Amino acid sequence: MAIMAPADDVPFGVSLSVGDDGRPLRALLDEARALRVASVAVDIRLVERELGAPEPAVPLDPPTIDGLAFGLLELEEEVLQDAYTLARETFDARRRHWRTGASLAALTSLRTTRGVAIDAITAPDLVAWSDAELDYAARVAAACGARRLATTASPAAPRRIAPGAQRHGLRLGLAIDASTSARDHHDLLQADPLVDLILAVDAQAPDGPDWWSAALEAHDGRLAYVLLRNAHAAGDVVTDATRRLLHAMRARADALPLSLEIAASTDAWPDDAERVLAACRSVLEDRATRP
Repeated sequence: MAIMAPADDVPFGVSLSVGDDGRPLRALLDEARALRVASVAVDIRLVERELGAPEPAVPLDPPTIDGLAFGLLELEEEVLQDAYTLARETFDARRRHWRTGASLAALTSLRTTRGVAIDAITAPDLVAWSDAELDYAARVAAACGARRLATTASPAAPRRIAPGAQRHGLRLGLAIDASTSARDHHDLLQADPLVDLILAVDAQAPDGPDWWSAALEAHDGRLAYVLLRNAHAAGDVVTDATRRLLHAMRARADALPLSLEIAASTDAWPDDAERVLAACRSVLEDRATRP
């Protein structure tokens, strides 16, 4: 879940992954309201939990093991791998069937009862979803009162996803990062004006050239927000690269939001969010008061 909050110069937010704690969406929205945030972006898997989506009955990913250490023959390892593959395919088919028939009536209450607006519904690799699932994702976002449906950028995403999103009154948000090719950047510049871009920067990447600097300029006017991934990993320590990003955003004429990714694996995420936000705000305050 990504949380957007106002700030003096840079509107801050927090991006929260689903995590393994199983906490319900309504509890997270209540905590977002307690943080006095303006709006949130919610991972679609949190919404599906709220709707009672099927959960895997068995683990879907094989453990990392050394077959020789366990005395497994090569054929036995292949059989084990095939079993996990079958379990994954069976669950995926079951979930696809559930998605196409799920009732979304329970989502309308999220618009008003939690005291915080949902800005976006996010899902990784939406381009790989079936047409029926894409329509479902757009209906989920619309039922929640979201402005946009957001996913990973790919050459096919604007063509495959944007029309369905627009039919439901939504914008499409596409996340671009350091791996996005120059050709993809060019193609995205030509995309539908209703396609927004999300600039995803890794807070823990080795210090090097600031690839995002050119992207900030090239996609000016098309960016929905900047996503700082792995922000939680440094705790209250802000890297030099993150400082440069914060300073670049402060220097902009517009108020481009910055969403900080915080791990959602424990109940302590509100405290984590406040700590990281405080560290970043401190950087901006120091810059503002420096002669």
